[in-house]
Amino acid sequence: DPLTFQARAAAATSRALSASNPAEAIARSLTDADLPKITDAAKSFASLVAARSLSTSPTDAGTSAAGSAKNDEEKKCVFYKSVNPTKASLLCARALLLLINSTIIPENNDSTKQETKLEQQIENDVIRIVWNGLVKKAQEVDSTSKPSKALGRKSLVLAYPHVLKRFRSGHNKDDEVILPDGVDPAEAMAYFKEFGRLLNPRDVTEDKDDDGALIWCMDRGQAELEKRGKRRIQRGKNAVAAAEIQVANAVASSSTVTIEEIPEEDEE
Repeated sequence: DPLTFQARAAAATSRALSASNPAEAIARSLTDADLPKITDAAKSFASLVAARSLSTSPTDAGTSAAGSAKNDEEKKCVFYKSVNPTKASLLCARALLLLINSTIIPENNDSTKQETKLEQQIENDVIRIVWNGLVKKAQEVDSTSKPSKALGRKSLVLAYPHVLKRFRSGHNKDDEVILPDGVDPAEAMAYFKEFGRLLNPRDVTEDKDDDGALIWCMDRGQAELEKRGKRRIQRGKNAVAAAEIQVANAVASSSTVTIEEIPEEDEE
């Protein structure tokens, strides 16, 4: 088939050009291979926080917040001050994507470049150029090109510190409030900080939950959910086993008591 042959030839030529141009290969991997995209991950995170907020009582949320006050960077977001946690989560997701799609990644200074390996610096430069180009395109009328739709986790890792810095200032360059209206500011910041933490893969043991896997894994968290289900089943089995041991111990204790040792009731 001539068309099939032409397609294969074009693909082979593209691979050859990419091999001779590392920057082009990196740029292509950022847009083609880095999945899921930021928009999809943001939607998954909004669903995660909404579900967590709806299943957490205000008392539990307050206790959790108080207990984690010393380690604010590890605190999970719970919208317990909001009447509608689902709406609060969606408002935060919208604000997050708006800021992501308007944040420019500045060029690294010389001291930072000296501390970064050459391969990583090349990748960072490519990410910055591709990202900033998409930001500029996103500002055009009726443009559908946005960093959040074209790029994924690897690009956002480099951009997110600059995104979070703008959230912490509370205002953008036009002095407009960035934090979503109608959402408690502290809870909104907890939302944005947690999303940033989950960008970085962590070494999680089998007995610990990995929320990052629910957001950034290609299987949309299916393996993580199965792992959690197995742990719940095992906890149930452990609870049953513990109850059976308690019953056995109680029976064993009662069998050592003779009839004569049981006090008789006083006769009237």
